[in-house]
Amino acid sequence: VWIDFGIDSQATIDLLEKKPNGIFSLLDEESVFPNASDKTFVNKVDKAFKEKHPKYYKDTLGGKASSFTIRHYAGEVEYDTKNWIEKNLDPLENDLELCVKDSSSKLLTFLFDEYASNRSAQELNANEGSSHGTGYSSQKGVFITTVRSYKDQLLGLMRTLEATYPHFIRCILPNRKQIQARLEDDIVFMQLRCNGVLEGIRIQRQGYPTRMDYDHFYKRYSLIAPSVTRGATDTKAASKAIIDHLIEQNIV
Repeated sequence: VWIDFGIDSQATIDLLEKKPNGIFSLLDEESVFPNASDKTFVNKVDKAFKEKHPKYYKDTLGGKASSFTIRHYAGEVEYDTKNWIEKNLDPLENDLELCVKDSSSKLLTFLFDEYASNRSAQELNANEGSSHGTGYSSQKGVFITTVRSYKDQLLGLMRTLEATYPHFIRCILPNRKQIQARLEDDIVFMQLRCNGVLEGIRIQRQGYPTRMDYDHFYKRYSLIAPSVTRGATDTKAASKAIIDHLIEQNIV
């Protein structure tokens, strides 16, 4: 049974990275135009999402013209798009590219290999923008934007997480002055809330992450209830009988 705990962030994820009209895709798209600016980018984002998406908000009274707000589950965050186009392109200087490319250090050339052949956004737009549409490609020699690099890193992280059983350690800042033996309740609570720890605790207290299906529960715990029939076909009734036995014996 699906239970909505009110913390599903799928709508926010789609707003940011869903193709072809997510904010990241729009940023890459705008970055390949020669006359693009932060203003044209934010205007495009407003046109796509203003008063159309539940997680997108534009403060037309007190907010900056270059900013917009996204409603994350932990609270609203205002983003200022100043210099986003420039930061997304983030090309290396030609002299630096040539210097690194000719380095005698194999490690250095390996680390900078994907950037060594970067071309300008204008050149890319003229030569390949019409076919790719977003201004980047995973092929060597094609300019890679900051957004694309971020997406590739995130995809790699997700593959790693899906292939393993990760355990997370939450690092909590105890106070703003970073001194020992001092705990500030407000800053600790804010971090726990933003990290989703409080919601995780609430869900765990209801038992959902550790609930078994009836077949698994019966096979695992039928031995502790001698009165339960072995080989029962109605595992739901058998599971209830196991719980009743534990209650009668004052075990739970």
